[in-house]
Amino acid sequence: MYIQRTKVFSLSTQMTAGFVFSCVLGFPLHFLYDWTQSRIAAAFAPVNESPFEHLKLVFFPLLLFLALQLIYTHRKRASIPNLLWVYALAAALALSFVTVSYYTYSGILGRHLMPVDIAIFVLALALAYYAAYRLIRSHPARIKGFDLIGGAVLFMLALLLIVFTYLPPHLPWFCDPLTGSYGLA
Repeated sequence: MYIQRTKVFSLSTQMTAGFVFSCVLGFPLHFLYDWTQSRIAAAFAPVNESPFEHLKLVFFPLLLFLALQLIYTHRKRASIPNLLWVYALAAALALSFVTVSYYTYSGILGRHLMPVDIAIFVLALALAYYAAYRLIRSHPARIKGFDLIGGAVLFMLALLLIVFTYLPPHLPWFCDPLTGSYGLA
């Protein structure tokens, strides 16, 4: 009986691919709503220039790559322990980094600069994938229940990003600095 060995890309290769994939997807995602004016696209793409809406550029490419990674590793029978938990932590770290970095530098300068915003986007994704890589490498054993918790956290983050697009609180984080509008309003 012949058993074919399947080649699995290394974890570092997968995370590097995720970083590149997320960066490349994030740039057109920024314009998706403007191009389509679709209420469906609004759920996943920024609808205005508010700091909150720009978190979608980091989160949804990260989530899509997670789905691709789960499919790939399942097909190769090479699952990665606690992957949902790891991505939940990585996403929370990246979203926090974007928010803190944006408000820190724009608070100091009194305005925001597009090159700095782009650098924050790229650095947030680099931080997310590096953190995911380090977490997986440092905790190689499956921990019971962590993927369930991670899936719940990812679901809640996605839900909040979507719901607050259609029903945004009237707080500065949700306000478009150019138009003063909130979400789709």
